[in-house]
Amino acid sequence: MNYNVLIADDEYFIRQRLKKIILWEEWNLHFSCEAENGKEVLDLLETKNIDIVFLDIEMPILSGLETASYIKEHYPKIKVIILSGYNHFEYMRAAIRACTFDYLLKPIKQEDLKQVLSECVQSIKKESELQVKLDLKLHYDRCISLMKVRKKLMSYSDLIREYEELAPYKYSLFIGFYTQSTSNLSVLALKDLLSCLGMSCEFIQESEHIYMLQCFLLTKEPIATLGSHLIQFLEDMSDYIFISLNNIFEIEKDWNPFYENALKGLGQRFFSTSTLTVEHTLSSISKFSRPLTSVRENLIHLIQTQNKQQIADYIHDWFQKISDQKNPLFLQYFIHEVLLSFHLHYDVPKNLHESITDFCNSIIEEEHTLTSLETLLISYSEQCFDQYEVLPSDLILAQKTAHYIDDNYTLPNLSVASISEALNFNPSYLGTVFKNVHQISILQYITQIRMEHATKLLQSHSYLVSEVANLVGFSDVYYFSKRFKKIYGLSPKEYAQKSFS
Repeated sequence: MNYNVLIADDEYFIRQRLKKIILWEEWNLHFSCEAENGKEVLDLLETKNIDIVFLDIEMPILSGLETASYIKEHYPKIKVIILSGYNHFEYMRAAIRACTFDYLLKPIKQEDLKQVLSECVQSIKKESELQVKLDLKLHYDRCISLMKVRKKLMSYSDLIREYEELAPYKYSLFIGFYTQSTSNLSVLALKDLLSCLGMSCEFIQESEHIYMLQCFLLTKEPIATLGSHLIQFLEDMSDYIFISLNNIFEIEKDWNPFYENALKGLGQRFFSTSTLTVEHTLSSISKFSRPLTSVRENLIHLIQTQNKQQIADYIHDWFQKISDQKNPLFLQYFIHEVLLSFHLHYDVPKNLHESITDFCNSIIEEEHTLTSLETLLISYSEQCFDQYEVLPSDLILAQKTAHYIDDNYTLPNLSVASISEALNFNPSYLGTVFKNVHQISILQYITQIRMEHATKLLQSHSYLVSEVANLVGFSDVYYFSKRFKKIYGLSPKEYAQKSFS
């Protein structure tokens, strides 16, 4: 991380000397801009992201101390270092009163400068780390409260008492968000965009790829232009993103139906040429109930014939029907029936750490095309034959991938893309090979390894839940807690308490 520096002194040569004697690379500093007087400093701060300001104590228009006082009030995170040729106690006391970070006498000695900058950078780092922890805690607490209101475990009036800043808002809106990336940067970018439109937003992570944003609005006016903003946002993103936009509703209504509709709307990514869907209503699947119940029977018969092509054709035909119907529930039921048939009768996929339903949901959540899901099911069908063997080269690559994950699971940005880049393989090819060998996806394996290490940390009783989440690579403690409870049946806190007893 680089720290941006502003140098302000009315003497040109002093500014140039400072630039020369600062060890920019050693302290990860970046020269951002310079000013001749206090007014220029304040003008620059309005447009520049500055971390450290060097201020000459005697400058025209606004003095260094006047400028420092303003910075303290309006930009409290900026570190101010006063420069002065006056070695007087009153100046020092005034500088301290203005809450500057330190005070350097001219002519500035490099060793003094080095000492001050070292302490300054360390102070910024500590404050930044503390702020990150605080933000994560606030995010976690807010997600918990919003979930309780949605599930009617807390009243809306109780929520307002807890978060008074939400009191003025009259309406709410849920936005479903699917991203092919496992990073949350794109959803944070959308949150920033919505904030600029006058909405207060919080995001809830549902899976590695799926988020839900809840937005609070003062009026319905932002909705008029929201669609165009979302379309532009999608066009500006390099990764594949699909957004499900639900109807706006009065904030005191039941939230859950709107939440579920926005979440289910994300299933339309498998059938839509657009990456934005608005209030999609799912059609009934009742007329397919009989054919669906016969899937298992037909598959068992086909597998017993030992004919790979017939099974592949059968799965392909069903995907054609699914494509025609454009119904995510139909897709989910079919995949569940196929995987259940494979697993019950042929133990494929092997060594599952979760139920077939959860496994089915996890592979659907990872993908966004019907073709990829069809290919995956055909791959599992081939594993039902005794003659299916893993190539030695595939086994070596899969083991190499697993070892890389074992060594790097603590990295929050660990993903198929980053692993592929490190091992110098195509992401799609690497993912396919890994699934063929381990019977689970790379992301599922990452989660499995992280959770195994999380249990050990919780059993040690040496860390807070938020610290455990961070230590095993989860950037979102709410999502970590949610995934942990789904796998182990207990929240991380409950798990730790149980292991203690």
